[in-house]
Amino acid sequence: SSLNTTETATERPRKRRHSKRPIKLPPPPDGFQALLEGFALEVMRQRPADIYKFGATHFEDLLRRRQSGNGPTVNDEARAAAAADEDSAASPAAANKR
Repeated sequence: SSLNTTETATERPRKRRHSKRPIKLPPPPDGFQALLEGFALEVMRQRPADIYKFGATHFEDLLRRRQSGNGPTVNDEARAAAAADEDSAASPAAANKR
């Protein structure tokens, strides 16, 4: 064991014991999946050099559009995600994977 000359065995940080039980997370809010999918698609399309700056701008734009009444609502986003899922399931590439 490598102790610093100024620390004693009792001063070393203790290792945390991790539970083997899975953590129960609350369900995500309505529209969350669609929101993240939309962001992921824009990242893939635009390939921004600074993903954090891009994300900030992306979400600020969505918020501005929604507040002005021109942006999608949570239900619109959920419907769009469901439609995208249906489209991908109906595509020939998806049919070949089955």
